[in-house]
Amino acid sequence: MENSGSSSDRYNDLGNVAQHPSSVIRVLSWDTESTPGKKYAREYSPVISIPPALEEAPRLKEWMELVGFVTYQGHEIPLYQKYYSDTALPEPVPGKLLIVSALIAEAYAGVRNDLVVPIPVYTLKEGKPVILGTEGFQFPAKFE
Repeated sequence: MENSGSSSDRYNDLGNVAQHPSSVIRVLSWDTESTPGKKYAREYSPVISIPPALEEAPRLKEWMELVGFVTYQGHEIPLYQKYYSDTALPEPVPGKLLIVSALIAEAYAGVRNDLVVPIPVYTLKEGKPVILGTEGFQFPAKFE
């Protein structure tokens, strides 16, 4: 199962291991005039809320180690490698996607192909952007 996001990929289950519920919505109309270059949902309808499946969301532990130096114009500048420790993610299940945080999805990109992140939809409340929910989910970015 390649995480290409193509229309031929079919999944039959979705689990939420993120910290918060994922509220799926359908945007009925967009506000594109109030803030040029951005779009905000003007009208929407709720579809479903997917509650967290775990009592505690998986967390990554991160650290950096000095791996060397680069010399630039006579200056030695340290180089570090960032590491993440394994999290308590459920094992992959064929046909099932897991909703996770963006950080976990990026950390596991190339390792797991069942992790997705909500694509936030915003509205304006008192002139400030507020997340309403998601219209869908995305796989971690891939370089092509």
